[in-house]
Amino acid sequence: MANERDLYNFKERRAGFCHEIEKYIPSQGEKQIFKAGRDIQQMKENFRNWLGFHSDSDSFICENNQIGIATSQVLIEEGIQPSQDGSIISIDEIEPYLSGSIKLACWRLDHEDRYEPAVDLLCREIEKSLSHKLKLVSRSQFSSSQSLKKV
Repeated sequence: MANERDLYNFKERRAGFCHEIEKYIPSQGEKQIFKAGRDIQQMKENFRNWLGFHSDSDSFICENNQIGIATSQVLIEEGIQPSQDGSIISIDEIEPYLSGSIKLACWRLDHEDRYEPAVDLLCREIEKSLSHKLKLVSRSQFSSSQSLKKV
């Protein structure tokens, strides 16, 4: 499930998703992405309509908090219970009161840990142009919850 906005982070997440999906279903990565809308209300309406044509779908990866909120709310409103009837994973952490009173599985990334080395590298670049560029990597944690179906 995706946002219609093509921001850099979203494009990178989609590219990673497609890469992984195509390991199992060649040439199908892009076809597995549904861009639901630009705001939560539009996403809910479009996802509800999409779900009517794809009722056999039972697993959803949500690329951001808006999609996670819209997807979980629609599933609950339609009587589909995550952890019993399907699974939802959100890339961003969402408070249960926003997702229909369920705690979604998510990846937690401590954003604060990224800023210190980023600022340090920026200061070093300002002082003296670096001959090499570095990519920052930070640890993430998977937070399990009430939104994964046991198989």
